[in-house]
Amino acid sequence: DISFQTALADYRRYLFRRPVTLAFRGVHFGRYGDDAETDRLSPLYAGQETFIRGYAIGDFDLEECTEVPGSDACPEFDRLVGSRIGIVNLELRVPLFGVEGYGLVNLPWLPTELVLFADAGVAWNEDESPDLRFDEDTTDRVPVVSAGVAARTVVAGYIPIQLYYAHPFQRPQTNWQFGFVITPGW
Repeated sequence: DISFQTALADYRRYLFRRPVTLAFRGVHFGRYGDDAETDRLSPLYAGQETFIRGYAIGDFDLEECTEVPGSDACPEFDRLVGSRIGIVNLELRVPLFGVEGYGLVNLPWLPTELVLFADAGVAWNEDESPDLRFDEDTTDRVPVVSAGVAARTVVAGYIPIQLYYAHPFQRPQTNWQFGFVITPGW
């Protein structure tokens, strides 16, 4: 048996100025209690593409890892893993295609929005707090940030897809990342 509690806080705010929307999201997800740090639970990953674009788990190469003497750690990846995560997203959304009055071009069968975004997040554990500063080239557990452009659409009326092009600032060996996600926007 393991004993822990999970906390989830999710705040969203949308400012609509036809036809543009400014969207903000803040999320905290964490495990607390006696066994919150147990190895029997999978760690939380802040780099999920629905949280911070440009840090997908399958996009990291071994060459990106800064060598830590006497360890096989990868600080660039490890800073995204913990028992608690905090995420902040900001998006400027422009409806390119859509229904009349909500799209710049009236194409209701292909609703598509263009997005300028900035994502930031941090992961930590009970005994390893993050260093809350912006630093692009460090092995410390600092927040990660990305910015870029995205396009979202709905295929066949029910499959939400997103294509994005993001610059992950805390991956000094990587300039821009292209991504594809099947998920609705927030």
